[in-house]
Amino acid sequence: MKRIVLCAIIAITPLAGLAQTATPPNLIGTWVGVSHSAVISGGNHHPGGTQDSVRFRQIEFKLVIDKQEGRNFSGKTISPDYTEPFVGALRADLKRGVMADTDGTDEFTLVGNNRMELCYVQPRTNGASIVAACLEYERK
Repeated sequence: MKRIVLCAIIAITPLAGLAQTATPPNLIGTWVGVSHSAVISGGNHHPGGTQDSVRFRQIEFKLVIDKQEGRNFSGKTISPDYTEPFVGALRADLKRGVMADTDGTDEFTLVGNNRMELCYVQPRTNGASIVAACLEYERK
């Protein structure tokens, strides 16, 4: 009898996993954080600077996510000097993801319902600036 129960549990367990489909978290809202940025030259969010000058900046950013469908979302990044559209996607674990804007990419991790750690990279293309930045966003 124990074998029959054990075999039944083993047979049913994979099916139970298929029946459970995790729902992506709702990301819609306004997220606010302060960047820790290293910048070479200028840029949309980091104006000023000379061609090869290195600057370290801390400025407030807002990440406004206004659309979401399943694991995909979109919105805009707002700094004191510039507003830029982005698109994004959550990985299968529903805690990590990627975003892309007009000139760079982000990787992020959700570290709570209303907290996100995000790092951004913008390589130099066509004489543009180079940016590496990390932020901790909080949804307001």
